[in-house]
Parts: sequence; C-alpha cells; structure tokens
Amino acid sequence: MKKQEEQKVIAVLQAWAADHPAPDQPILQLAYGKQYSANQIVREIRGHSAAGQTLLKMFDLALRSYPLQEVLDSFRTKSSRQAAEETAAVAGAH
Repeated sequence: MKKQEEQKVIAVLQAWAADHPAPDQPILQLAYGKQYSANQIVREIRGHSAAGQTLLKMFDLALRSYPLQEVLDSFRTKSSRQAAEETAAVAGAH
C-alpha cells in the first residue's frame, strides 16, 4: 500500500474513533484472540506494529469493497447504530 493510501485509511479511522460512542471499549477481535478498541486500532496502525499492519490491510480492503459508512457502522453496537439512526431521522425531520 502506498503511503498516501495508508494516510487516507488512518485519517478515516481517526475520525471514526473520535466519533465513536465508546472509543476505548473493545470492538474487534483478531483470530489470535487480541481485542482492540477504536482508539487502539488507530494507535496500532499509526505505530506500524504487526497487528497494526494486519488491521490496516483489513480496513484498506474493506474500504475498497464497501461504502465507508457501511464499514464503520459494522463496528458499532446495535444500540449505538439505532441511536445514530434515530438522531439522523430527527435531524432530517426538522
């Protein structure tokens, strides 16, 4: 992956983590059992750790295959998704 593409994915993830309702709560578990919060995902990727490189590849592939909001929404809990949808519906009604 080119540095510019990596920076784009990181920027998207940073914005997502900043807006996440529980950015320090584990939301993702990799195959070897380690769990990551939204903030940890960003830190691992920015730190270029082995786990960070795996996470970066995963998000890069997801962002190439699916709409951004769909990717990010898939990592939110049902209740936070519902709250976001209700907020959007209320905002759209005004």
